[in-house]
Amino acid sequence: MLKALVSSLAIVLLAGCGHSNIGYSPSAGNMTWDQAVAIVERGFHEDYGDQKTQSILITDKAIVLSDGSITTGSYSGTAIPVYGAAVVIGASNSKTIAAGQHIYLDTLLPSMVMKKNMREGRFAVIIRQSPGFTARRVFFRTQSSAEIFSDALEVLRAGHGVPIHQENTALSKDQYKQQLIQQLNNDSPPYEEYVRRMREIESM
Repeated sequence: MLKALVSSLAIVLLAGCGHSNIGYSPSAGNMTWDQAVAIVERGFHEDYGDQKTQSILITDKAIVLSDGSITTGSYSGTAIPVYGAAVVIGASNSKTIAAGQHIYLDTLLPSMVMKKNMREGRFAVIIRQSPGFTARRVFFRTQSSAEIFSDALEVLRAGHGVPIHQENTALSKDQYKQQLIQQLNNDSPPYEEYVRRMREIESM
């Protein structure tokens, strides 16, 4: 009950600060798990809000956020969550850092995309968990970036519990832009909206 109240209060505060829900409905579409992981990681790293995290780990169970680094020396191992901490394995010396927050995928609800009124380039994605409280707010400069981040969260929400094959999922800038363009084409918005969003993507 208290968490639900806090969630509602957070949304009300955003609205009070001039944000409004744009009514976007996130969709997994044809996005793969690996693409979704890369997009969510990038979104958290590029977040310009006061909750910006330094490190992120995504497993088939949760999104783990931390204020530390999940590497050891010059070698990056496989990071796994262990009792509230992120541990790097596969290197000669393992380094353990405290995990700041776990966002469990099996309790995720569809996220909300908010826009700051009277200001261009100010969007927020509200990450919600059952029974309806706000787990995190992530801020973006473009609507396209916020929407594809919301779609990627939907992929994680739908695919939690599936074993993950560890691999390098980082997207280059060009690959990320192509992902945004593909999503834009799939959305098929009105012409003016299409042109506006395409200009946002090209300006990245």
